[in-house]
Amino acid sequence: MATSVVRAIVLCLLLARGAHTLRPFESGKVEQLGAEACWAKRQFEKEEYENLRFEHLACVASRDKACNCAARAAPLLSALVARTASANGRRGGKASLGPVEGQCAAIDDSRAPLADRKTGLCTWRALSHNPRGTWVSKEEAAAHFGRSPFPDYDAALHARKPFCRDKTWYSCPAWKHSREWLPEVVTRRQCTMTYLTPPMLHKLTGKHLRLLLHGSSFFKATYRSFVCLFDEWIRWEEHHEFAGREASGAEVWTAQFGDALTIQLNYRDGDFNQTSRIVAGSRHHEQDEFDMIVTNFGGGGYSLKTYAQVAAERGFSGPVVFTGNPCARCCAQCQPDGPERDAGLARCSESSVQLMSCARGAQLIPISFCEMTIPFGGYRATWAPEGRIRHAGEPHLCSPGPDDQLANVLMHVLASYYRK
Repeated sequence: MATSVVRAIVLCLLLARGAHTLRPFESGKVEQLGAEACWAKRQFEKEEYENLRFEHLACVASRDKACNCAARAAPLLSALVARTASANGRRGGKASLGPVEGQCAAIDDSRAPLADRKTGLCTWRALSHNPRGTWVSKEEAAAHFGRSPFPDYDAALHARKPFCRDKTWYSCPAWKHSREWLPEVVTRRQCTMTYLTPPMLHKLTGKHLRLLLHGSSFFKATYRSFVCLFDEWIRWEEHHEFAGREASGAEVWTAQFGDALTIQLNYRDGDFNQTSRIVAGSRHHEQDEFDMIVTNFGGGGYSLKTYAQVAAERGFSGPVVFTGNPCARCCAQCQPDGPERDAGLARCSESSVQLMSCARGAQLIPISFCEMTIPFGGYRATWAPEGRIRHAGEPHLCSPGPDDQLANVLMHVLASYYRK
């Protein structure tokens, strides 16, 4: 009997104290929270309500007269209901434990610092929200990035390892890639970039990361850039070509770069069904095993929201980066100069801006490859073997080319997102 009395007294004291103590996340006033924090806060309130209700029922069930449970607990429950109802703008009405309208708006991450506090490198937000830049000579770029550790794609590189040599996609023997993409935030010294190598990435993150490139044939050139730039660090590579009409020519490549990085390229196979059938017994990975997905799926039946939903339904819970397609493809049918070329660039730019906005609205990380590949100043990277565009509708870029710069940007995104 004495034990139950003490228990009832402690219960009433806890109930009384809970009525006046704010939790660490509570400020006592309406606040603007991001969606994740807002839902967490409302979940706490819901749990608080349920705990009080069950504790009150337990107190009543004990039939202990040491404290007046009804007199103490009921006002506490009423106060909690009133506080929640007031926060939701429903005074006098039925309480809702859901989020406050407008309180769970997305965070404006464009106001976040551009430079990482520890490294000074450009954050993924800086590169996403500030896509503008300039093509400069490699000498000028070296003043900002430092000296490039990567040799050109020449015979000396091919003689060392076969991985780059075997990738003949969009090779342009008569075209020399002699420039670098320099983002404005780097030119203004708001943050820094360098030529990130796999060992440097591992030093920054302290972990082995898995990156999925998932998209169209444009990502073949991006994957080739990773392979050719990081050729000396490749430990192994595995390739599978899917057979059958239903596969639509889908293929998958996976390569490991030292202790830092595994990159898998899924060409087509938008729903990942083909790949899922071959994962067992291979070195390829399921979609939910990656730390980051980079995609250019923005059409062909896959809206950006649909793509994110499909990835989530397969268990993927990491960040999705959307790069879109290169805008240089818009000039494949344009004259070198003149109104037709300008109109083509304008249409492509407008479409890219809309896609970037859509990606941000779908909670993806947009990295504008269009901004990097608008061929202002006569810089044309369109695939042109022997110096000639193969046919009027050819949309691909020469490799090496702007995909090298895109690969470096994606390395910075990885370093920023997973920096230890």
